[in-house]
Amino acid sequence: MSSVPDSVRAFVAATAALPVRSLQEIRRAITAVTIAGNHYAARAPKLSAADHSALWKLVQDAFAPRATELRELKSGALRAATSTTMLAAQAIWKPHRLTPAQFDAHLAMFRAVGVEVLEPEAPAVD
Repeated sequence: MSSVPDSVRAFVAATAALPVRSLQEIRRAITAVTIAGNHYAARAPKLSAADHSALWKLVQDAFAPRATELRELKSGALRAATSTTMLAAQAIWKPHRLTPAQFDAHLAMFRAVGVEVLEPEAPAVD
């Protein structure tokens, strides 16, 4: 059984509540980083199957009330919002698996639109 950390829950809730414009800004920022050759998704810390499943459910549930709004907005907007949130949430969950620069790279675009992200704490037993 998995228990999603409170810091991850708070991040997901804050991200799911962002205005559409902010979600679009995050998407554009990640696209720009990817085009520049940074393989953003490949650097996300891996979670166990149970943890990944719990996080995926949390993210899906958080964005469910906005699914219609995001689907009508632009092709792929809902998928982009959930996938970018997943990757950043993984960094918050397992920050000790990243360098400080990698951690910042995963979360900079969220911070830029006003999502509060606390600096990682000391590594916990994995």
